[in-house]
Amino acid sequence: MQNFKRVYALATVAMSLGLWVQRIYNWENRAKSAIALLMYIFVVVSFELYMVPMFAAIVIIYEFLARWVGFKPFETWIMNADQQDQVSKEEDNEDSEDFSLTAKMKMVLGVCQTVQNSLDIVASYCERVKNVFNWTIPFLSFMAASVLITGTIVVYFVPLRWIILAWGCNKLTVKLRNPEYEENQELLNFLSRLPSDVELNQMRVITKDSSKRSNTNSKSFESQTSQVEGPDWYKTFLLNLINLIFLS
Repeated sequence: MQNFKRVYALATVAMSLGLWVQRIYNWENRAKSAIALLMYIFVVVSFELYMVPMFAAIVIIYEFLARWVGFKPFETWIMNADQQDQVSKEEDNEDSEDFSLTAKMKMVLGVCQTVQNSLDIVASYCERVKNVFNWTIPFLSFMAASVLITGTIVVYFVPLRWIILAWGCNKLTVKLRNPEYEENQELLNFLSRLPSDVELNQMRVITKDSSKRSNTNSKSFESQTSQVEGPDWYKTFLLNLINLIFLS
């Protein structure tokens, strides 16, 4: 239970960061979104490798000042008031409640099921990426190869910095230009059209069953036609015809 609470706390911070980015992307607060857009342009245009450790050092120094001077912690910047209240309520409930053995077992089973589903999703997407290179579906593999060749030509002639700048500005301003725009994950949609290895095995089983059924149906049909059109058929017909002629 203690490890689960630790992982849950980290997941809560990660989800809060994702929601904070989503709010910036949706332009819920135009001032913050505009500042984020200007900062993105400045960072992309003037980015150098030394800025990565510099940014980490700035975060550490800010957390030191927040702890000893009384600044607002960095975690509260990415969590809104509702999320902070929810986290505080959950901490109070965890301190006040004494979970029974049944509740703990249910929680462990729920966590195991969540982990299993997450592993299945990750494995499926990795297998679909592999099937792109294996030409499992030739049309989609040809499309991926065409896009990669086009991207290679574009990156060769256009600096990568300006491509990232154009892509980010387009992503950050799409909701400002068109508030009714629905976000579309092109890469995930492309991968979802490819089968995983489990789905390929299921398709093979289905095709084998259908082929076996078709073979059995064709064999039964051939046996019926052989019974009707075999050599005994015209012998019986001739004997009956001779009997009718002589008896009449």
